[in-house]
Amino acid sequence: MSRTIPAIASLLALLLLTPAPVAQRRDPPRTPADSLAARVEPLFVAAQYDSILAIAALYVRRAEATDDSLLLGRAVAQRGRISLLRGARADAERDIDFCIRVAESVRDTTGLMSAVHFKGFVYRSQGNRDAAMACFQRRLALALAAHAPVDEGWARSSMGLEYHLRGDQSQARDNFTRSIELARASDVRSLEITSLIGLGRVLSAIGEETDAVRCYQRAWVVAREIGDKVNEMWATNNLGVLEETRGDLSRASQYQQRAYELARELKQPYAIVVPATNLADRAAELGDYETAEAILREMREMCSTQGAETYLPMIDFRLAELQLDQGRSRAAGASLRRLLAHPERLEPQHRDFAVLDMARILVRSDSTDAAVELISSRLDRADQPAFSDFTIYANMALSSIFLEVGDAGRALAHASAARENAQHAGRRRTVIGAMLRESVCLRALNRGAEAERTFHAALDSIEAFRGGISTAEWREVYGQGVSRGVVDAGRVLLSFPEASAQASRNGAFFDAMQRVKTRALLDRITEPRFGADEIEDRWSRRVATLADVQAVLQPGEALLDFFVGSQESHLAAVTADSLRVVTLPSPDSPLAERVRLFRTLLASEDPDLRGQYPAERMTALQRALGRDVLGAVGDIIESSTRVFTAPDDYFAAIPFGILITDDGDSPLMARCDIVQVPSASVLVLQRSIRRSECVSNPNLVAIASGEPRLAGARDEVRALARRYGDVEEVTNLAGAESFQQATQGCDVLHVAAHALVVDRSPWESGIRLASGPAGAIGVPHDEMRAAAASTDILPAADSLLVARTFQADPYVRAWQIAQLSLPAKLAVLSACETAGGRVTSGEGTLGITAAFLSAGVPVVVSSLWAIDDRVTTDIMRAFYRYLSRGEPVATALRHAQLDLARSRRTAHPFFWAGFTVVGDGSMVVEIEERRGRNPPALLAGSAVMVLAALGWAIRRRRTPASVG
Repeated sequence: MSRTIPAIASLLALLLLTPAPVAQRRDPPRTPADSLAARVEPLFVAAQYDSILAIAALYVRRAEATDDSLLLGRAVAQRGRISLLRGARADAERDIDFCIRVAESVRDTTGLMSAVHFKGFVYRSQGNRDAAMACFQRRLALALAAHAPVDEGWARSSMGLEYHLRGDQSQARDNFTRSIELARASDVRSLEITSLIGLGRVLSAIGEETDAVRCYQRAWVVAREIGDKVNEMWATNNLGVLEETRGDLSRASQYQQRAYELARELKQPYAIVVPATNLADRAAELGDYETAEAILREMREMCSTQGAETYLPMIDFRLAELQLDQGRSRAAGASLRRLLAHPERLEPQHRDFAVLDMARILVRSDSTDAAVELISSRLDRADQPAFSDFTIYANMALSSIFLEVGDAGRALAHASAARENAQHAGRRRTVIGAMLRESVCLRALNRGAEAERTFHAALDSIEAFRGGISTAEWREVYGQGVSRGVVDAGRVLLSFPEASAQASRNGAFFDAMQRVKTRALLDRITEPRFGADEIEDRWSRRVATLADVQAVLQPGEALLDFFVGSQESHLAAVTADSLRVVTLPSPDSPLAERVRLFRTLLASEDPDLRGQYPAERMTALQRALGRDVLGAVGDIIESSTRVFTAPDDYFAAIPFGILITDDGDSPLMARCDIVQVPSASVLVLQRSIRRSECVSNPNLVAIASGEPRLAGARDEVRALARRYGDVEEVTNLAGAESFQQATQGCDVLHVAAHALVVDRSPWESGIRLASGPAGAIGVPHDEMRAAAASTDILPAADSLLVARTFQADPYVRAWQIAQLSLPAKLAVLSACETAGGRVTSGEGTLGITAAFLSAGVPVVVSSLWAIDDRVTTDIMRAFYRYLSRGEPVATALRHAQLDLARSRRTAHPFFWAGFTVVGDGSMVVEIEERRGRNPPALLAGSAVMVLAALGWAIRRRRTPASVG
C-alpha cells in the first residue's frame, strides 16, 4: 500500500521556506536591516541555511554594538526561522517571541508583521490551529493599516492554507487567489509560488484537478525562472502526488523523479525525505525493489552524514518492511530486532507495527509460540491504549495464529476483541474483517447458526462500506482485501442451515460470492456515461443471483465460476437448470504451483524449453491439469457447446480452452467455445443491456502504432483495409482524447501496437500508439490549447515549456481507457499480453482488457502472452475470415487457433493458445469483404480461362480460310 507523503505536508514546509516577506525591495539597501534582508534572500533561494545563521550572528553582534534594536529584532527573527525549519521548536519560539517584543517596543511594523507570521508557524507546528490563524489575521490587519500589499499577500496565503485544512475551500480559494494577484502586481515571485501551490491544493480538493495541475505547473515554471530549487522541488513533488491521485503513476513517478533529483542537489536531509520516500514507493509498487532500496539507502547515508540522525529509525523501518515484502525475512528480522532494541527512537506507530512485522517473521519460521508471546507482551502493557490501532491489529494477528494452529476458541476471543476495539475506534473496515473471522471461528466450533448470521451481517456491512467509497479504484483495492475472507467465511453456507436441501445451500453460497466478485469492474461498466440510465433498474442496485444467471444462459451453455479463499477454493458449475459446487485446493497448494509452472511452460519464448516440452509432452500436462481442475464437472462440459469461465486468483493463469478432460488428445476448444468473463454478474449485465446479438456491416477502425520498429503492425492494418470494406486506418495517435475521437462511431476496434503490462500497477499498463520516449510525461495538446486561453493560471508559453521539459506520453494508459466511453461492440487487441495484468482475488485480472470492458466494450479479443509476430498475423487473418462467414466471435477465434494447431510448425500451444475472448463471445459481427473482391482460387481460374481464350483467338487468326 502506498504511503505517499501528501502534498499538504510539502506545502507546510514550503511556507516555512519562503523568503522573508519584509525583503521585497528593488531599491538598494538603505539601512542595516535592509542590508540584512538583501543578503539573506538569495541564500534562502539556494537553501544555504548555515550561511544564513552565520550572517544573522554577525548582524546580532553589530546590532548589540550599535544598540540598534530594530536590526537586533530582524536578525534574531532570521535565526528563529532557521531553528523552526530544522525542528528546534523551543529555540525558534524563544527567538520569535523576543522579536515580537522588540518590534512592538520600537514600533517596527514591518518587523512585527514578519515576527507575528513566524509565531503563527510555531503555533501550527504545535497543532494550535486557532492561535496560528489569529497570528495570520493580525498580520493581515497590520498590512492593511500600513498599505503593505506584499505583507497582505503573505497573510492571505497562510490564512488560505488554514481555511483549506478546516475544509472551508471557498474562503481558502478567495484568499489564495487574492494573494496571487498581489504577488503579480508587486512582482514577488516567491509569494506567487506559495499561493499557486496552495490554490492547487484547494482546486484538487474540490475536484478541479486540471486547473490544479496548471497551478502546480505555473509554480514550477516560476521557481525554475528564479533558480529556486527548493520551491521547484516542492512544486514537482506536489504535481507527482496529484498525478498519483488521478491514477497516472507514470506521470507521478516522472515528477517525483525530478523532485528527488532537485533534493539531491540541495543536499539538505529535510528536503530529500519527502520526494525520496515517494519515489521509493513508486518503485516498490512497480516491483522494482532494487531501486526502492537504493533510494532509501542513499537517503539514509545523507541523513547520517549531515546531522539528521532523527530520520534514521524511520528509514530503517521502511527498509525492513521493504525486505519483508520481498520475502527476505532474515534481513528484515535483523533490522527489526535492532530497531526494537531501542524502541524510544521510533515513532509510536512505527514501534507498534515493527512488533507486528516481527511476529509475522516468527510465524513464517514456525515459531508461533514466540510470535504469540511477542504480541501479547506488548498488548498487555499498562500504557497500551485500549482502542489503539496496535490493540486492534494485534488481536487480529493473534486470532489468525490461533486459528491456524486449530485453537478456534482463543481465535474467536481475539477476533471479538478486535471487533469491539475497532467499533470503538471507528475502524469500520477492520470491524468487517473481524466479523468474517468470527464467522470462520464459529463454524469451526460447530456453532453454525451463529456463524451464518455473523457472515450475513458482515456481507451487509461490506455493501454499506463500499457505498461510502467514492472511487472505483479504492473500491477495487477494498474488494481485493476482503475477497478471500468472504470465501473463507462463506463456506458456512454450504453446510447450514442443516434443514435446507444441499441445492438451496449451494445457491445461497453462489449468490453470496457474487456480492464481492469484480464489483469495482461492475461499477465502472455501469457508470452513467455508459448508458446506465437505460439499464434495468436492478443493475444499478445489486449484482446477479443464480436465478439471473440461469435466465440468460442459453441451451448448451455453462458457466464455470471460481472463488478462491485462503484455506479452500470452490468451483460453481451453472447451467440453465442446474448448479454444482465442488471444492478445489487453496492458493498455497501443490495444484496452484502446478498451474503456475504450466503457464510458464506455455508462455515461454525460449525455444530450448519448448524443445524439452514439445506438443506431445504438453498434451499429458493438459490432460492432468484438466482432470484436477475440471474433472468434477466434466460431464457438464461434455454436454455444452459454449463454456464461460470466470476464473479467480491463480485459476486466471489457465487458458481453459487447451485443457483436456477425457482420455483423448483433443482440447476443450476442439468441441466447444471457451469464453472468459470477469464474473457471472458481468455476463448477465452484458446480456441484459445488449440490444442485438448480431452486428451487421460494421464500421471497423484499425489503429496502428507510429513507432518505426512496428512496421508489421501497420502492414496488418493495411491488410485489413485492403480485404474488408468500411475500414478506417489510423496511425500515430497521441493521448487518450485523440484515441477516443478516432474510435467514435466504430463497431469494431482493431489495435495493432506494442503493449506495456505493469503487473504491480495494472492501471498504468498501456498501448503505445505514438512514437516518442517511453514513460515520458507531458501536457496533452488539448490541455495546452486550454492553457493558452487560461492565462491567469498557466500562460501558453509556460505550457509549452512544461511540454518540452516533460514530453508527451506515447502510451494511452489503462486508467485513461477505463474512463472513456467507447462505442465499439468488439475490440481486437493484436498486441502482446493485452489480457495480462495483475491477477487478484475477487476483482479479476486488472489491466488493458479490463480497461476496455470498463469503457463499455462488451467483447475483447486479447493475448495472454508474447506471441510470434508471424503467428499473430496468421491468427488475425483467419479470425476475420471466420467472422466474415457469420461465426460468433468466440467460434471464429477458436477455429483460427485450431487451424494453427494442426500445422506441425505451430503445433505447440505457445503459438496458438495465447489468444482469448473476454466478454460475451456469442456475439456475431458480420464483417464483409470488399465488394468485387474475388477469392484467389477464382482469380486463378479466371486467369486460366482468359489465357486459353487468348490462345484460341491467336491460332484462329493464323489458320487459312476454308475453300467452299
